[in-house]
Amino acid sequence: MHSLRLPRAVISALACVPLAACVIIDGSGLEGDDAGTEASDTTGDGDGDPATGDGDGDGDGDPATGDGDGDGDLGPFVYSEYDPDGVAMIDALFVLTEAAVAEIADQGQTPEEFLDWRIDDLNAALARSLVDSSVVRSLGYHVLSEDDYQRTGAWPGPTDFNINAALGWLSSYRAAYGADKLLIIGSTAESQSPAAWGGGAVSSYWVEFLPINHEFGHCMGGSHCNEGDPDNYNFGFPLAGYDEDGSPNPSGLTGGTMMCGNNVNFFSNPEVTLTLAQIEAYVDEGIMPAQDYAAALGQGGTLQLGDPVYANMAQTWRDNELPAARSVPTAKYPGDPGTYYAKDDCAGFYAGEGYTDLAFELCSGETAQDLADQSISSVMLGRDVHVNLYTDTDFGAGSTCGGILERLAFSSPSLEAICKHHGLENIDGVVAAAAVYPPIDRATHRMFEGRFAFYSSGEPPFCSSIDGETLTVLRDNVAWTGTAAIIDQTLALPYSIEFDYRSQHVGADPAADGISVFFAKDPLAYASQIPPRENLGFIADGSGYAIELNIWTNQVSLRDGDYMTIGQSVNTSTYTDGAWVPVRVDVALDGVTLWFDGQQLLSQAVAIDESHAGVGIGAGSGLYTSEFSVRNFVLVPG
Repeated sequence: MHSLRLPRAVISALACVPLAACVIIDGSGLEGDDAGTEASDTTGDGDGDPATGDGDGDGDGDPATGDGDGDGDLGPFVYSEYDPDGVAMIDALFVLTEAAVAEIADQGQTPEEFLDWRIDDLNAALARSLVDSSVVRSLGYHVLSEDDYQRTGAWPGPTDFNINAALGWLSSYRAAYGADKLLIIGSTAESQSPAAWGGGAVSSYWVEFLPINHEFGHCMGGSHCNEGDPDNYNFGFPLAGYDEDGSPNPSGLTGGTMMCGNNVNFFSNPEVTLTLAQIEAYVDEGIMPAQDYAAALGQGGTLQLGDPVYANMAQTWRDNELPAARSVPTAKYPGDPGTYYAKDDCAGFYAGEGYTDLAFELCSGETAQDLADQSISSVMLGRDVHVNLYTDTDFGAGSTCGGILERLAFSSPSLEAICKHHGLENIDGVVAAAAVYPPIDRATHRMFEGRFAFYSSGEPPFCSSIDGETLTVLRDNVAWTGTAAIIDQTLALPYSIEFDYRSQHVGADPAADGISVFFAKDPLAYASQIPPRENLGFIADGSGYAIELNIWTNQVSLRDGDYMTIGQSVNTSTYTDGAWVPVRVDVALDGVTLWFDGQQLLSQAVAIDESHAGVGIGAGSGLYTSEFSVRNFVLVPG
C-alpha cells in the first residue's frame, strides 16, 4: 500500500452539483442518471489552511482523563481533543444566515431539528466505513448578522463566495466555539449555485442542497474519482470499479461512494466487502441505490468498496483526523452532552470547580466588575447566552496590554482546565470582570478596552495577566493561522516602534514562520478581512508597509501595501530561541530602519505614504509553528 503524502499546499475546495452524484468534469465520470457535472476547482477555505493544520492547545495528544459526563462534579477536569473513550473529536459548527434560519422556520423546523441529524448521519457513515478513531461533534449553530456583513464588506452570495467569506464573518467567534470545521448555509434565494463547495476549514451550502458527507470529505482531504493516480488514495470508489490503470470502468454498476458518485453512503475502504444480502439491506435503508447487483456480481458475489492503491478515503480520513481535531483548541468540555444553567438567558458563576458553590448569577445584557474576591472557578451558561471573562476589572483598560479575555460559548466546569488547554495563564480565582450577552450581540462579544484590537483567522492574540504587559501574538503549535494586533495609538512621522521580542518553539519540528511589524496602515482593512497567515498577518490591500521577520526563510524584508518587497531582503536569522531581544523600527518620511538586538539589520530609502496611520504587529504559521510574543510595545515620537 502506498503511504499517503498529501501536499503541504492548499487542499483545494471541490464542488458538488445539485444532483445525486458528483463526478470529475474532465475524466471518464460515471454514466447514467446519477452522474452530474462539476464546476472548476478553486481554493475553498479562503485562508489557505490545509486539512492537515495542527493547532492543539496542550500538545500532549492524550485522551481526556476527566469524568467527561458534563456534570463536572467529580474531576479532575481535563479539556482535550479526545472524548472520554479516547476517540478524536472534530468539532463542527453550522453557520447560518438569518435568511436561512427563516427558510428553515418556514418548513416548520427549528435549526436544531433541521441540522442535528445530519452530523449523526455523517458519523454513521464513518462507522460503516470502519473509521472508529474519530467522530464529528456538532457544536450547534451560529447565526450571522448584518454587523458581520458590514464589518467585512461582504454579503451572502453564491456558495463559492460564501466559502471564502465565512472565516471573516465568524471572526473571533470561531475560537470561542472551538470550531475545527465550519459548515456555512445560506438561504436558497441567497446562495443557490451550480454547486456546493468544501475544502480546508469550510464547506458551503444552501438550505435546499446539503451534501454534507461529500463536502466534509473534501474538508478532510478527499477528492472525487481517481483518474489513474497511483500515488494517492484519497479518492472515492465507483461501484463499477477501477481498471488496471486506476480509471473508473466505463460500464457495470452505476454510482459510487460519497466522494465518487455520492449515492453510496460509505467512504471508500478496501477493507469493506459486502455480500448480496448486506447490499439488499443497505438498499432497503436507502444507503445504497437500487439496481441489479446479482447480475453484476453473480450469485454469491461480493462487492469491495475500495482499492488499496486507488481509493481508500477511510484511510485518508484517519491520516488527517488528528490534525483536523487539533486545528482549533476545543472549547466544549469532552463528553458534555449539553450542560445549561437553569435560566436560559443567564449564567451562574461558581466558586468551586464542577459548578459547586454558586457565587452569583448574571443575566443577558449585564456586566460585573471587582469580582476578584469571588474567586470564580467554573461558569455554567444558559442556552441563550455567551460569557466574556476578564482578568482586568476595567475590561482591559486598567492594564498596559489589557489582561486576559476568555470568551465562553459553552459551560466550563473548570476555568483552570480550559485555560491550560488554550495555552493561557490560569484565570481560576482571578476573574475580575464579566459580561453576559446573547450570541448575536457583536459589540459585547468584541468588548475589550485594552490598548490593542485583536484579529485572527483562528485563535486570537492575548495579553498576560501576570505582568499585564506581554502580548502573545501567536502561540506555538497553532498551525495555519494568521493573527494581528493593532495599537490604539497613532503618531505623525517621524516615530519609532519599540518593543521586546521573543520567538520560541518546543518540539522536533523546525521553528516557523514569523512576524510583520506594520505601520502607515489602514486599520479598517482588518475589520473586513482575516489576517493572512502567508503574509505573516499583513493584509495586502494597498495601504501601509511592513517589516517582515521570517524565521522560516531566515529573511528580513520591507514590504509595501501590496506585500511586494521594497529593495533587497537581508538574509539573517531572527529566531531568538526563547530569549527577549530589543527591536526598534524607525519610520521617517523618507525611509525605514530596523534595529534588532542592538544591530542595524535593514535600512531602506522609501517615500512613506501618510494617508493612513495604523500601527500593529502580525504573525503567521504554516505546517510548522512558533510562539511570537512582544512586551513594552510603544510608539516614540522622532
